Amino acid sequence: MDLFRIGKISGTHHLKGTVKVTSNFADEEILKGNKGIIEFPNGSKKLLTIIEVKRINGKILTIDFEEIVTKSEGQSLQNGVLFVRRDLLGEISEDEFYNEDLIDFEVINSDDEILGLLIDIMETGAHDIYIVGEDEIMIPNVDEYVKKIDFENKKIYVDVPQDLIDLNK
Repeated sequence: MDLFRIGKISGTHHLKGTVKVTSNFADEEILKGNKGIIEFPNGSKKLLTIIEVKRINGKILTIDFEEIVTKSEGQSLQNGVLFVRRDLLGEISEDEFYNEDLIDFEVINSDDEILGLLIDIMETGAHDIYIVGEDEIMIPNVDEYVKKIDFENKKIYVDVPQDLIDLNK
């Protein structure tokens, strides 16, 4: 079963177990009524039914699960990552991808040096900005800097001036 990463649970919202999820996923309506899998940092998983999804700002969703009804139950999901079956998202063309597909790809510069993992993508009006590694290096997703995305090996090859990397540290 092919899974799609919706986002990371950052905490609770209100008293009835609603959780906040940090996510770049834009079509939250298709999640309602479907099952979600929460994967925890220790590797354990929990299958839950999504009954309500609302966007409270650009990157924050609130999600209610049928099985979670108290704030403490919601808190138990914190730091888990929510996944859904990819086939729920519908078809996209062969040359398209979702930004979330790139999360945790290794980012490698032109000197074959690993800059870190892609940890987030900031969407702007002009272009996306890739946030890389613990230092949160910001790399604009433009042809000048992003040279190749290797989906099979989960790698992104970039040619970024050292000044830009140093600027972000």
